[in-house]
Amino acid sequence: MMVRAILCVDLVVFLSFLAFLSPSRADGGSETCQVSKEKQLLEEMIRTQVKVEAMLQEIRKTEEHVVSVLEYRKQDVQKSLEDLKEDQANQKNELDKLKLENADLQQKIQSVQESTYRVPIVFFAARGMKSSYLTNGQTIIFPTTLNNLGSGYNNGTGVFTAPVSGLYQFSVRLCLLQDQYVYVAIVSENDVIMKTRLIDEGATHNACSSVSGLAILKRGGNVWVKSSSSSDGNNVWVRPTSVWNTFSGALINESY
Repeated sequence: MMVRAILCVDLVVFLSFLAFLSPSRADGGSETCQVSKEKQLLEEMIRTQVKVEAMLQEIRKTEEHVVSVLEYRKQDVQKSLEDLKEDQANQKNELDKLKLENADLQQKIQSVQESTYRVPIVFFAARGMKSSYLTNGQTIIFPTTLNNLGSGYNNGTGVFTAPVSGLYQFSVRLCLLQDQYVYVAIVSENDVIMKTRLIDEGATHNACSSVSGLAILKRGGNVWVKSSSSSDGNNVWVRPTSVWNTFSGALINESY
């Protein structure tokens, strides 16, 4: 727009110059004055042309400077946009990475929770004797149930039935009368878990002895205490106010 305006100025000046050159007066007396004016006008036009060219040069410089600044700003904006896109891509990658790590952590937590299993509590303890006289091959029944977590002990038969498969520990404690003995065994089905001889050889006091053993049982396996041999007559001291004859057992660890 600026260049067009300048060209219009040049055209006006040129037309004015032609108007002055055209013969408008017949008298010769004014020719000298006319030449002088034309010379002044020509000089003025030359000065104007120089100024216009100088203005054009300044305009070109300004345009080049503006274009250069705009190009620099454009490149700077493009670089900022590229940097922003790169930052967004990096943040997205980090976010995806965190999501994967979180999902993996959740899976590990779930796996640990699923694998964490509490061993069930199985424990029983019974005391007392139905008879003070033990015979050969007799199942010893302890009728008074003290604890029966897991409901495995039957105080009517004296037999413990494992509610779950696993490793169990059993213990028997008997108090004998003076100079009496008894051979006892903790048995499971046809297997002997532990057997021993309990004896009282004292002339004054009655002795109490214990025996214990470990057994791996399947669910539904039975365990009980039996006497295989004993002295004749009453041989077990039955006095609950003084001593307890007991049979107990507990699950140590469940198996699968």
